[in-house]
Amino acid sequence: MTRKSVEKSIQSLRNRRDNIKSKISTTTLQKFNTILSYYEDRKISRKETADKLINGILAKDDKELKKGLKEYDKAVAKYEDAKPIGERANVQQATKKATKARKQQAISVRLRKKTSPEDIARASKTITRIARKRLLQIRKTSAIQYLLFS
Repeated sequence: MTRKSVEKSIQSLRNRRDNIKSKISTTTLQKFNTILSYYEDRKISRKETADKLINGILAKDDKELKKGLKEYDKAVAKYEDAKPIGERANVQQATKKATKARKQQAISVRLRKKTSPEDIARASKTITRIARKRLLQIRKTSAIQYLLFS
């Protein structure tokens, strides 16, 4: 995600928290703030994950609320010691690999463009035209030289 889209997502989660702040208990608000802080720190990398956890702890049905609280506890255990998405080793390796692949693809596209049959035909026509011009120039100068020295 781009920086702007992440900032918009964070702002939308903050707005959602502010809108329901007076309607929920303090423990639920603390859990909401925990999820929000994990998303702000980029420990949770996807907004959908944060939304799912928030919807779980805000559920009205008892069964869904228990399920949401269980998922929340699992997520806290998982993301508590997690590194932010930009610092994770596998993400950095994937970024390097993707960058290398993009560069190689750009090079191969350039090479394909340079060696296409149309370009070769166009280049040969241009070379032929230039060679004919030079040949005519050489003929004219040699003819003039012949006339002058004969």
